[in-house]
Amino acid sequence: MADTLDMTPGPQVPLSTTAALSAAAQGLAAGAYHDDPVTAVVGLHENLAGGYKNRWRLMRPNMGEAFSVAVTGRMLGAGRKPLIQAPGVNPEIVLGHCLSAIAERRRRDGQLAAIMLVFGVLFLPGALLWLGAFQLRAMTGRGDASQAGGGFLRQLPMVAMIGLTAVLLLVPPFTGPLSWYARFVTLAPVLGALLAHRVCLRSSQQLRARWKGLLDGSLVGSTTPTTVPTQPGDRASRAAAELKAVEAEQRTNYMYYAGDKGILGVGPRRGYWTVSERIRPADDRGVLPFQTWDLTTAIKQRLADLRQTPFIVGDSPRPEVEDWLVESIGAGAGEVTRPKSTDVQGYRISNAGLQAACNEQRFGGGPRHYVATQYQLFKGQLVVTLLTHVSRLHDTLRIDVSLHVLGPVHGLFTTAPAVPEKTVPDGLRPWKERKVQLPIVTWDEVIRLCVRATLFWAPHIRDWLGGRLPLPEPFGLRHAWATSPAGNRFMADDVERSVAPVVRAVLEGVVQVLRSHNVDVTPFVDRLGVVNGTMQSITPGTPDTVVL
Repeated sequence: MADTLDMTPGPQVPLSTTAALSAAAQGLAAGAYHDDPVTAVVGLHENLAGGYKNRWRLMRPNMGEAFSVAVTGRMLGAGRKPLIQAPGVNPEIVLGHCLSAIAERRRRDGQLAAIMLVFGVLFLPGALLWLGAFQLRAMTGRGDASQAGGGFLRQLPMVAMIGLTAVLLLVPPFTGPLSWYARFVTLAPVLGALLAHRVCLRSSQQLRARWKGLLDGSLVGSTTPTTVPTQPGDRASRAAAELKAVEAEQRTNYMYYAGDKGILGVGPRRGYWTVSERIRPADDRGVLPFQTWDLTTAIKQRLADLRQTPFIVGDSPRPEVEDWLVESIGAGAGEVTRPKSTDVQGYRISNAGLQAACNEQRFGGGPRHYVATQYQLFKGQLVVTLLTHVSRLHDTLRIDVSLHVLGPVHGLFTTAPAVPEKTVPDGLRPWKERKVQLPIVTWDEVIRLCVRATLFWAPHIRDWLGGRLPLPEPFGLRHAWATSPAGNRFMADDVERSVAPVVRAVLEGVVQVLRSHNVDVTPFVDRLGVVNGTMQSITPGTPDTVVL
């Protein structure tokens, strides 16, 4: 969200200059409004399934509640850990929708808490009995407490409570004023549940409308005032500043190589091409001195020319070319550390630092310089990155080009909301079946929301009882939910098509510099022909998992 906040007195509404969200951003932003069970998103990472702990079943959050709280808690606030770059996604927009969803749920919880105070606390014995019945029903169910239907054992607590309510209405155990309280002690919570159902249904419809609007592309901006400052130094000003810090961190050029996970935020390596030849003079004048930075500068100029083509085409993909420093941290690293030196300007390495790292030829420790060429295809769902590394040892020059692929976000995030339904026998024709629609908000869901609303003022206690969504670390909003593009034939084809132009441009840029410095380019030109042959039938692989 490229916008400017004016800190003059009065409300300032940031206006987004983004015309449309990428498909990846739409899906992740829509995740804040989902009403699926939380187990759906926990199951996306097998190593995180044990990190989710639910201590009270009726306090369990749904996917949208857990996702929005976990993401905002991880990405905003003082003292947070560094974030991984999220190509194809503007995290500021996703965070805005998470905050919007949280604000809507807080308004709903405030209304439900008032209903619970009137119909629950004043008639506490009956409310506890109904709550115990729903707890037993949840314990005897096969799945999540919000599921509909069930067998006789699951419905037995409800039948018992209905019978008790009828008995108290007809034959109260007390006389006088207590008899009227006894009549309403189990009936009042039912009336409160009816009011709560209306509140929950209205809120659910609003959240699902935003969910659908994001995936349809009709809803872009969030609708929360949480980040709209009214005066300097207020809470919204701090939130806006935190969002700006997240946006700045996403523009970093310092990356991390995590073993077989590949480069965090970019994906694992799927292929590589190498040219390694000796530097020999073309004639008796000898080789004119040059630096590695001279080669990378020519490579970047050639890569920039990829935006031009002699063909008459429509919307040709435009690569982003940038210098990166990449540090190796190992596959088991739990977090990353931002570099601290005079070459660091905010979250970026200065041009002088990049040039020094390129020319120093670090064969030992320390980050290494790469030229990154990145395509964001399929509306940001597919990120293809080719990294070029130039190294020299004695009289040998080596150019490596590696392919990294980051697939689309999980289909769970890009699934549109659907009306619940189930299949039942077709009346007098039991050999046939028909589908019937179920309510969007079930009574189990109303009770769950009412129970959670009683602790809306104490979110830490509520999260301790219901459980928090664990996030994979080191955390990046894009790569944490990425899947393989192998299931989409067009994505797999586009990955292969994007390789040849980049590799050819890199090698042609190298030959250009070597020729201008009186280097015999014959072996490099011959090697270029060999590499061209290997790119005619690219075979995807997993070289990061190869054990040397």
